[in-house]
Amino acid sequence: MMTPLAPTMPPNPAPSETAAARPAQSKTGQTDWPAESLQDLLAQLKQAESEAVANATANTSPKRLVEPAAPDLGKVNVITVMSSKGGVGKSTIAANLAAGLTQLGRSVLVVDLDPQNALIHHLQPQSPRPVEDAASGIANASESASDWRSLCVATAAGPALLPHGLIEENERQAFEQHLDSDRYWLGRHLEAMGLADGAVVILDTPPGPSPYLRQALAITHQAIVVSLPDAASYTALPLAEKLIRSYVGERDDFKGCRYVINQVDRSRQLNRDVSLIMQQTLGERLVGMIHRDQSVSDALAYNRTAVEQEAHGQGFQDLVRFAETLMGQLPCASEGSATL
Repeated sequence: MMTPLAPTMPPNPAPSETAAARPAQSKTGQTDWPAESLQDLLAQLKQAESEAVANATANTSPKRLVEPAAPDLGKVNVITVMSSKGGVGKSTIAANLAAGLTQLGRSVLVVDLDPQNALIHHLQPQSPRPVEDAASGIANASESASDWRSLCVATAAGPALLPHGLIEENERQAFEQHLDSDRYWLGRHLEAMGLADGAVVILDTPPGPSPYLRQALAITHQAIVVSLPDAASYTALPLAEKLIRSYVGERDDFKGCRYVINQVDRSRQLNRDVSLIMQQTLGERLVGMIHRDQSVSDALAYNRTAVEQEAHGQGFQDLVRFAETLMGQLPCASEGSATL
């Protein structure tokens, strides 16, 4: 006679297995079989096994990093000046915009995020910097220095300047790695400064994609793209918008990008044609056309802005008009916000 096989059951029932799926022993020693059908019990066991596998997978899966909270910059207006390629006069535009907004009554802080450290040559300090401070800036400041006010340089043109600082190549590489790993490094330091409502922060960035531009666009409210009216600059404009979409993301407080065409030369046919094409393509997003003007270049030789020394050429007038246009697009400053 064939010996009947004993029913097989999982040696260690899963914790989620229901009591109905297991035969219970009554006080009389007889098994109280569950009322469900075998099909229902098999389905319960299958579900219990699936839940056990899912729980085990969840416990062994790598933890997802929590996105750090964005800094609270209150009602500060953060503007990033950027370009797709170098040599377009981006720092000149940033310095003159800062000087122009200051003359119009706004409190302005300019942050040099470009390793070239060029803004210190556009905005002359009110008083000579001590030798030990001549090369200092945000790039070589200690991370423990939470308040950057001690790094600010008062300039003759009016805006406060946070220089980038001069660092060695190995220091630059380490600094950029740090920026890549800490998305809101810049935003946290600006937040710690306690800037007044209505203040304008202008961020000057190096051309093209970089950790510096990523830091800027993570907190900026609008971007100003500077371009020349030539073929190379025109073909590079889509890159600027792609970078903005990539770095800004879906932030509700980002008001979009505007464009400035620099060094417009009406005496050159191609220059005029490309300028016209840009005007037609950009429409209202074009907020400035700056004509080529030798007085703007001459101002740099004296560490001054064209706005500051009140040149009388077409380029100077364009820069003033550009600052006035942008001023009209900024939210009104609250009373008592004249200082940073």
